[in-house]
Amino acid sequence: MTIDQWLADVRAVAARTRPSLELRSFTARDDGSVLTFSSAKNTRTELAALIKDDTALEKLEAWPGRGELVIAIEVGGQTDVFAVVRGGSIYIASSEPKATAAALELLPWFSDLIGRPFPLDLPASETKHIVDHFFGSDFLTPADISEAREGPRTLPHVLNAKVDRPYRVLGYWGYGTNSYAFYETIVRDALDVRLRLPFGGVYMDAEEAADSVVSVLVSAERIVARHSPSLGRLELWGNMGAARGTWTPREGAPMSLDDKSLKEALAELAQWLA
Repeated sequence: MTIDQWLADVRAVAARTRPSLELRSFTARDDGSVLTFSSAKNTRTELAALIKDDTALEKLEAWPGRGELVIAIEVGGQTDVFAVVRGGSIYIASSEPKATAAALELLPWFSDLIGRPFPLDLPASETKHIVDHFFGSDFLTPADISEAREGPRTLPHVLNAKVDRPYRVLGYWGYGTNSYAFYETIVRDALDVRLRLPFGGVYMDAEEAADSVVSVLVSAERIVARHSPSLGRLELWGNMGAARGTWTPREGAPMSLDDKSLKEALAELAQWLA
């Protein structure tokens, strides 16, 4: 198969499967070629949905050119790597943007990533861009969360900051084909809440995952606002299927939140606290 034939096949399956997704450009090079998509909708979620289609995935993985194929997305005039086709297999790239000279802003970043408006009304002191895809308390620095981003004892389960004072930190991190999540951690005195909300990867249902991220953030914020003195420590992380988690009240024994959806786990916790 020639590259021109392959391009025609990819364009046809994309038009049939995700009509809003446009193949913007293709650049062929011996050391690696680049295929760029854009969409009037959320480009990242539209492309993720395309790759979930077996026929589209087969076409993309049949890349006949030399070297790797980089699959990129164009958003707001900027290009970001979405996936790489290598040796007949597709690998979803980390969805974190590269560090930029200008600071990102939380609200437009969240809207572009998740496809929904950011649902929380946070003070500016808790929405500072720290580094890459991480935001939080205005005194945090990249060094405060670098270990959490890379250390095996933290991500991909919980996000931590190396500080001895109350803080909030949230952001996005992932690797491979399906290990992607939105994270939030809130630490205040005896309160310690750590959330991992799955979002991204080949097998994601974009609409369902976006709704879940928004719903869980709102529910968790409501629980923190109403029950902060007695809440204690909450760790809740979702993967494909049921969530895992533990609630350790300020006074009392730990309670399991395993084998429930994230929404069900928080609803059950709210009932216990009521």
